[in-house]
Amino acid sequence: MSNSEPFFIKLKIKREARKITLNEISTKTKININFLDSIEKGNFDVLPKTYIRLFLKSYCIEIGADPIKTINDYDLFMFGKVKPKSEKNLIDSNKNSNKKNYNKTIFNYDIKKIFSICLSILVIYILFDFIGNLNDNIQTNNLNQISDLNSKIINENLESNKDVVLFRKKPLIKDFSEKLFNKSNLSETDNIKLPTSPPFLFNAKAVKDTRIHYRVEENNVSIEDKNFIMQKDTMINIEYNETLFFDILYCNDLEFSLNNIRIDDKINCNQSLFRASIDSTGAVNVNFYSR
Repeated sequence: MSNSEPFFIKLKIKREARKITLNEISTKTKININFLDSIEKGNFDVLPKTYIRLFLKSYCIEIGADPIKTINDYDLFMFGKVKPKSEKNLIDSNKNSNKKNYNKTIFNYDIKKIFSICLSILVIYILFDFIGNLNDNIQTNNLNQISDLNSKIINENLESNKDVVLFRKKPLIKDFSEKLFNKSNLSETDNIKLPTSPPFLFNAKAVKDTRIHYRVEENNVSIEDKNFIMQKDTMINIEYNETLFFDILYCNDLEFSLNNIRIDDKINCNQSLFRASIDSTGAVNVNFYSR
């Protein structure tokens, strides 16, 4: 092989010496076989100028030739001088470019991965926060419903006992004992006739804390029956048409009247257990019992 032979002829001779076909190089490098044939014939004008040096480098690597020397030989052949940018620089540049692209790819991948993780965490946080608020709202609604129900029950009790004070949790005033209302304990009786007629309005005001029990009857049927503690200065109003029965723990604990006619100041009230009835004629029958 003469030194005067063009570099591309030397490349072809080297390839043939190594028994490497153009088809094999084309398969490995993905370079069109016609371009490879043009390189070995020196027909560089038919090659895409942008990729000539890249084709030369890939071709040289496959046949075991020096890519840098081949690029320099190409520059001398085509331009009469070696261009400042040698193949080494081209290779280094490609390496750096590939490294940058790789780093950029990794960086982009990391950014996407981090963004995806952050987005997932945010979605989970929002979901848990929503569920937490939903549970809080359900509990609040349940508590409100319970509170409303309790208020409704209390209001209904107050409505059914308008002027009545509800029992204390731990009453300090004892309840009535029916066994005390017997003939052996009867100490005094009294009867008065009030100048009034139905409908009746019985009114009682507590002078001090006490207990009262009353029952309203019509046609010998009890239509209202209540037993409760009255606190001082509270009042009750009972409307009826036929008969009212009532017990007072102590007679002088109450001021009571019928249709605005005072009753307590017309009888001998004392510290005795008191039971009375007022019929539809306005007749008041009173019994006092010792304790």
